[in-house]
Amino acid sequence: MSRIENYRVGRECRQREMWNDADIAEYLGISSEKATVLHDLANRAYNVTGYGDINKDCFIEFMKSVEAQRESQRLQDEANAATILYAQKGYSQNWITSLIAQAISILR
Repeated sequence: MSRIENYRVGRECRQREMWNDADIAEYLGISSEKATVLHDLANRAYNVTGYGDINKDCFIEFMKSVEAQRESQRLQDEANAATILYAQKGYSQNWITSLIAQAISILR
């Protein structure tokens, strides 16, 4: 369950919402086991030692980075698939072009 943590910056008092595994699982709609792993990874990304709760804003920022990388990989996979498809078609066309050139030379 999320909790509000109070802290000071100089003379100013501030608050931040802290999340645990259950909050992460609910936010992402995933199992608690996966939430635990993501929580640990996010803590490591923000140099938090142990398994303490994580600042909600830090976790959301971490997930935005994860999603951006995931989208980048998806686009790269699509580009790779398109390159393979183009190469396969290019090979087929070159093979057919070669056969046609041979047929033309026979007919001369």
